[in-house]
Amino acid sequence: MARYRKTRGTGLNRCPPLLLSWVLVATNLGYGLPTFGQDTKEFEQDRSSEIEQVTVQATRLDHQLETYIDPEITFDAAAIRALATSSLAELLEELAPDLSSGRGRQDSQPVVLINGQRVGGFRAIRGYPPESIARVEVYPEAVALQYGFRADQKVINFVLKSEFKATTATVETGAANDGGAESAELEMGHLRIAGNGRWNLSAGTVHSKPLHDADRSIPAEGTNRPFSEAGNLFADEIDPALSVLVGEPVSSATLPADTTNLEFADLVATANQPIRLNEQSLRTLIPAQTTTTGNASYATSLWDGITLNLAADYVSTTSRADLGALAIDYVVPNSHPKSPFSSDVVLSRGFPLALERRQDTRDLALSSTLNGSWNGWSYNWINRFSRARRTITTERRADISAFAEEVASGDPETNPFSGPSVLSLESDRDTSENQDLSSELLARGVLIDTVRGPIYAATSVGWQETSRDTDSFSNGLATQAALTRRIGTATATLDIPLLNDSRWGELSANGNAALNTTNDFDTLATFGAGLTWRPNPALRITSAWTKEETAPAVEQLIDPISRQPNRRLFDFANGASVSAVLITGGNPGLNAEERQVYSLGARYEPFDEHDLLFNFNFVDSETRNPVQRFPTPSPDAESAFPDRFIRDSDGRLVEFDSRPVNFNSEHRQELRWGFRYTRSLGQQSKRRSSGRGTRRGARGPRLRLALNHAAVLNDELTIAAGLPSIDYVGVNNGTRQRGGSEHEVTLRGSYTNRGFAARLNAVWLDRTDSLPNSGQQLSYDDLTRVDLDLVYSFQPRSPWVRRFPWLRSTRVKLSLENLFDEHPVVQAQDGTTPAGFSQDELDPQGRTIALEFRKMFR
Repeated sequence: MARYRKTRGTGLNRCPPLLLSWVLVATNLGYGLPTFGQDTKEFEQDRSSEIEQVTVQATRLDHQLETYIDPEITFDAAAIRALATSSLAELLEELAPDLSSGRGRQDSQPVVLINGQRVGGFRAIRGYPPESIARVEVYPEAVALQYGFRADQKVINFVLKSEFKATTATVETGAANDGGAESAELEMGHLRIAGNGRWNLSAGTVHSKPLHDADRSIPAEGTNRPFSEAGNLFADEIDPALSVLVGEPVSSATLPADTTNLEFADLVATANQPIRLNEQSLRTLIPAQTTTTGNASYATSLWDGITLNLAADYVSTTSRADLGALAIDYVVPNSHPKSPFSSDVVLSRGFPLALERRQDTRDLALSSTLNGSWNGWSYNWINRFSRARRTITTERRADISAFAEEVASGDPETNPFSGPSVLSLESDRDTSENQDLSSELLARGVLIDTVRGPIYAATSVGWQETSRDTDSFSNGLATQAALTRRIGTATATLDIPLLNDSRWGELSANGNAALNTTNDFDTLATFGAGLTWRPNPALRITSAWTKEETAPAVEQLIDPISRQPNRRLFDFANGASVSAVLITGGNPGLNAEERQVYSLGARYEPFDEHDLLFNFNFVDSETRNPVQRFPTPSPDAESAFPDRFIRDSDGRLVEFDSRPVNFNSEHRQELRWGFRYTRSLGQQSKRRSSGRGTRRGARGPRLRLALNHAAVLNDELTIAAGLPSIDYVGVNNGTRQRGGSEHEVTLRGSYTNRGFAARLNAVWLDRTDSLPNSGQQLSYDDLTRVDLDLVYSFQPRSPWVRRFPWLRSTRVKLSLENLFDEHPVVQAQDGTTPAGFSQDELDPQGRTIALEFRKMFR
């Protein structure tokens, strides 16, 4: 495998073609080449047509982006209708293979435009019905730079119909095939579009019931100290006389129901086999959750082509999880008058009461967007305000300190084996409030015209203030924290045509720079450059380089510390599952990341007569001081951060701090490739999208396939300076992308005909292993998951509609997620499955079935 020398300079030495591009800019502006980006193109008619040849004059379509870069994919209204989705959010999910970008830290979400213009956020339009969309265009990452975004996001432009009015009601219900996890959803929305004016109102609620261990086959945690309602006794040896009576040393036993006059004979039946309280109904695999949303947006034309967009969005979410049984532990000294034992014993008692964790979130977002043009330049001014409040209450334990002191003091009036008569629960409470206010002004247009075409420029200035206040009460200690981050941003982007030649094709370059000044970090800079070469209409090759500095998110710095009891963790040092306290929250000691990314991509459409597209993309990224959630409890992590692990006297893990940290460095290489094939099975009329055109197909059956493969070539992480780097290719440790799988294959397919639609989504993940360690090494089998949607839209001429007219504009969808009920399979070296890694714990829902009924009133 090829290796790259690590550098700390500008990074241009890793991509010399980029340096060459700037030389061409400086020396070749005077070349008398044909104009680049012309508005009219000539197309050849499909040779299979009865017409031998025609010439089509294709001007820029309404609301198409003002850029020399052609859209990668264009869907017309018929193609959108064939996908049979219910909202723009669902449409984005269906188009995911065409929208993913391998340049981001994760699969970056695309930039969303409406009618070629920026909006305050996708939340304002996510509920729009796809029937309101006239056209969808997908653009490469270079276009994101032109609109003031990062270069690791693709761009999707939704072009609305000029006239549309509809009220939509959607009802959905679902449940797991094995029972439990029932859910219900109700959503209503009204959208009206009249030219450049539109307004939308929508509201919805989703409620899902909890799924408990009792609903699935969850094995007992054999490594934990068992407890029962009566109480279990533990000691190295409870009493020699009891050992003689049993015939072997006795280290544990369960107390009888009556402990007034405790005798050894009462403990014989459970000696070394204490009774365990059944917690299955007291622990949730999936919490109960209710989410309520409300949205309103309004857009209108003001004057001289200036448009105003206003949007408001509200989300309320409440969830409740059961964390297991309430349990108490205390020591009964052998000196107590009521103790018949010669040794001190530990008494563990559980109660059929669940510890609860409740989370409430309220989130309000407001935005205004002004779009217009001046002196040949278009501008976009976005103002945003958001406020979110989150409260988490976690029941942690019972306060028995007074009773334990009475037992320790030997109070003869206290029966140490009966337990306290009153239990007072202690709870941790974490509250955080986020407030964000931002304003950004973007201007873009033609900087200068050259003989090869216009040089496009985009520049933006922005200001943002983010405030976060946290209030935490944990383990009897109250803490408060507050952080206000003020960011001033300035960006600039240039897109320069370098070549437009009949022999060599089209060549263009782009460069970008951004400066972010913050009050809590030094000035952070981002620089990037890219090349796009199109030797012919069928092939496009791109390369890009980016170097960016990024401050940790405010949440990562000061999120309130939360202690979650009874969390199932696998302790790799001991090779066993434990039930321990998991600490989450922020880390104020985090440093900024420095990331350098180089990508090389190609897009190829080999045929004029078939809609077949191949994509290839190679990404190489290096990160210094990467901020990541702390990995699972491994020996390597413990050696680098020993203060994050607390163990008892027996070496068993009892507390694990998983708050984010800065690792030393990370180097990752990934190769992605795939193809997309679309075909109208009826009479077809197609044309090559060599300019500003689009592929079109006649009405009738449609078939669409998209296959993508992602392969991780290198994934090295250095946890701390002085430690060797760890190869995480094929390693699952809870922090890596896709769980560490070396290979991932996704397949999306759809078929539509006469109101019927079938959509298939399949994902295959390669097998992985945990890192070798002194304890048990775990292996994760490869996994294939298939989801299937069956949709039927009642057609106007359907016999059903003639008989029941109210079925007009009605759609019914049957969703089968995890169609073949596949579950992750994890095994230790000895062939067993550790507690916390059973199939039902890793994927408790399994196959789920949902039925959706959607009615549109027009």
